[in-house]
Amino acid sequence: MMVKRIRFNLLMVIFALSLFLAGCNNYDGNLIRADHVKDYQSSLTEKTNSILSKESFGLKDCIEIALKNNLNVKASRIQERMARLERKVAFSSFILVVNFDY
Repeated sequence: MMVKRIRFNLLMVIFALSLFLAGCNNYDGNLIRADHVKDYQSSLTEKTNSILSKESFGLKDCIEIALKNNLNVKASRIQERMARLERKVAFSSFILVVNFDY
């Protein structure tokens, strides 16, 4: 019985290791990064062309586009949301908890 269990465990380890190695064998990080670069460049070109299809821009339009595409503004909005959630969590620790047992 013990020999069967050890043999089963050994087979499972070999099977898991072979699956892991088979998955790592097919991964080509450089090719994936190159594909991402091409996709990003084409999507950026399309986005730029759609924005610049307008004939003229005013100051308000330029500011709106800059704020919409600025990563610092997006990061600040995320941090603001996280701060609100943290405040709610901190406030919830001050709420009394009452347990009724009968």
